[in-house]
Amino acid sequence: MKGFVRQHVGEIVLVGCILTFVVILLFLQLRRFNLLGALAFDLGIYQQAVWQMAQGQPLFNTVRGTHFFGDHFRPIMFLFVPFYRLWAHPFWLFLGQTLALGLGALPLYRLALRHTQNFWAACLVVVGYLLHPALFPMPLFDFHSVLLAVPFLLWAIDAAERGRPLPFFFAHLMALTCKEDVAVATGSVSLFALLVRRRWWGSLGLLMSLLWFWVATTLIGKFGGVGQSPYFVLYAHWGKTPTDILFNLLRQPLPALHALLLCSGQTSAPGVYPLLLLASLGFLPLLAPDVLTFGLPSYALIALSERPIMRELGYWHSSLVLPWLMVANAIA
Repeated sequence: MKGFVRQHVGEIVLVGCILTFVVILLFLQLRRFNLLGALAFDLGIYQQAVWQMAQGQPLFNTVRGTHFFGDHFRPIMFLFVPFYRLWAHPFWLFLGQTLALGLGALPLYRLALRHTQNFWAACLVVVGYLLHPALFPMPLFDFHSVLLAVPFLLWAIDAAERGRPLPFFFAHLMALTCKEDVAVATGSVSLFALLVRRRWWGSLGLLMSLLWFWVATTLIGKFGGVGQSPYFVLYAHWGKTPTDILFNLLRQPLPALHALLLCSGQTSAPGVYPLLLLASLGFLPLLAPDVLTFGLPSYALIALSERPIMRELGYWHSSLVLPWLMVANAIA
């Protein structure tokens, strides 16, 4: 028994960290719900949609006043239907997002162990992930399907490093089903696989991400009856379509760089948000710029938005940036 513990001490510590994280966060979410702290935006939206899916009813959302897929494209929510047929309670949503964030520690630990060759260092990376001030509060603000993408992105990055195309594409596809803007993150993972790890199949992942983004945003416009995703308006000062936005960013590099570095939040001063993301990791991710660079597209979605609340820690918007911060931290 002692020999087994000594041989697998890293894995035992890892499982203990994950279980502790899941139990505490799940308890806090349920307590908040039972004390009437949950909101219609956004728990009510998801709760009603999954209940409608389980009952075979039309997915018209009374909170938004539109079809569920007219707001965001999140087909992963169908996975909760069997559980809602047993018990139609948001417990399943809380459990799902907490498990997802907790299980993200598994591929991160494997990746960190591969680069550090020390299980204590790998465990420290995992603790830094689970207790990051941007991640830990995320599940405490109702439910958001984008959080389900975090472990899949980490698994995809790990699969790209190990040269495993099948796990890569499985994780890639599962991440895409969580929300339409995850396609930006999976596209970055595909570029990482192609350019850094020299995996030719990364080009297929990039094509898959671009196609999914086009299909998802088109479907959102169809379901919502507005022609295109209503969230493009958050970047209206850069352009009306994704192509216009990208072209204008390239044409105006200095204003774009200023917006990326000195973005302000709802309450935070200009430039504080990126510092807060890095400070809790001792700015170590900056020592792996070849990895951290691939998180810039997802970071740009936050920094360039006209909605300053997106640049406050504790909300879900930073979730697609965190995998790159953690992988860069592990490699650095």
